[in-house]
Amino acid sequence: MRNKKLVERIYKLTERGLTQIEIARALHCGRSTVHCAHRLLEVSGHRPGPRTPVVSEGKILEQLRLGHSRAEVERMSGATTHMVRTVAEKHGISTRHPENALAPHERAQLIAEIRQRQDYAINLAEKFRVPYKTALRLAHRELRVPIFIGSRTTPPLSSPFPPR
Repeated sequence: MRNKKLVERIYKLTERGLTQIEIARALHCGRSTVHCAHRLLEVSGHRPGPRTPVVSEGKILEQLRLGHSRAEVERMSGATTHMVRTVAEKHGISTRHPENALAPHERAQLIAEIRQRQDYAINLAEKFRVPYKTALRLAHRELRVPIFIGSRTTPPLSSPFPPR
């Protein structure tokens, strides 16, 4: 290392408890630069204690059951991706398919409205708070048609093809 000022700044940030990645971001340099400085200074970049926050399983489970996505739960609770995924899988909560996040009676009601062609998929998606693609996927599955006519001038969920 040739830049003594950089090495000194790295040492000060290391004493404050920052990780190598945090130091590299703060000083706009590579993590390998910070690692080399630590080797030069004979300082360990490892900090003791848990790296991940301790978040209760109950808090994660509560947020998932409220219908929040895994990413939202991570942001709100501060839990890691692995923690949220583990809790979701343990309790059988699937967030891969948003229609599975619906309560059984809501899912049945959505399917009934699709079969009766009561409204357009976009409006049904908003009403049941599911993504548009999810409502559309269910409509294709239930009505057994390959495409829908995308126009507000035609009846809801109409198709130029007969059902299979």
